[in-house]
Amino acid sequence: YIPLASQNISERILIFSMEAAALLLVFYNRGHYKRIIPWWSQAQYIALTILFIMLLDGFAHFAAKYQFSRLWIILSWLSVLVFITIGRYLAKIIGCYLKIWKIPTILIGDYENIIETVFALHSESYACYDVRTLIIHRGQKKFDKNILPKEYADIEIIDSDIDLPDFVKNHKGCLYILAPDNFR
Repeated sequence: YIPLASQNISERILIFSMEAAALLLVFYNRGHYKRIIPWWSQAQYIALTILFIMLLDGFAHFAAKYQFSRLWIILSWLSVLVFITIGRYLAKIIGCYLKIWKIPTILIGDYENIIETVFALHSESYACYDVRTLIIHRGQKKFDKNILPKEYADIEIIDSDIDLPDFVKNHKGCLYILAPDNFR
């Protein structure tokens, strides 16, 4: 007869739950739930944080002199890493499908830099920027929508002779990106 559970299983569940809650608080404090963080930066921080918590968990069991398998400690935290990564990716897919993940975005800048910025935001698929309006600096050549990706066929293009403070007041809730440009 080999016991499948340690005699300290209730303590293990308590320690694991407290460490998992601490892990979520660390992610919240780092801004994972309220800021745009590129996918690979998130993945790296998640992996490093889980590694640290795993080492802390092993030390806690050692310090408390619990007879608990180190293999189970490692496997439990590796499963947390897998489930958090998959869960975040599924949340992003579902959020994009329901159109609650997309961030309404307005770009302001000159002709060349706005084009580069649109393509850069388009290539960052994890962030789901929804570029709705381009405000082009006055005196630039006519903007050709055909050079943009096909998803931006209905994008609004505005000459920068508009009253920008009024425009911002009327479009609250949008993310404004100033494309670096040559005019000062």
